[in-house]
Amino acid sequence: MKSTLVVSGTLATTSVLAPILWYLWIVLGTANSNFYFGITLAFNIGQIFLFTDLIFAHIKREFYFNNIDLFKICKKIGKSPR
Repeated sequence: MKSTLVVSGTLATTSVLAPILWYLWIVLGTANSNFYFGITLAFNIGQIFLFTDLIFAHIKREFYFNNIDLFKICKKIGKSPR
């Protein structure tokens, strides 16, 4: 996965901030609902990045398993399969 640090940082940060902003908005009445909306939006964007990384890794894995013979032949002759 290419963006593991970004995804894990986004999901961890938003998971910590979401209950805090909910408490400020609902219980104390000091925060704006837009703050909570922003956190949920950032959390969903992190999930989208995670999902696309997982789909890309699965497609890449399937490609390598389906074309393993091509990679073995190219490795023997010393050329890149691309």
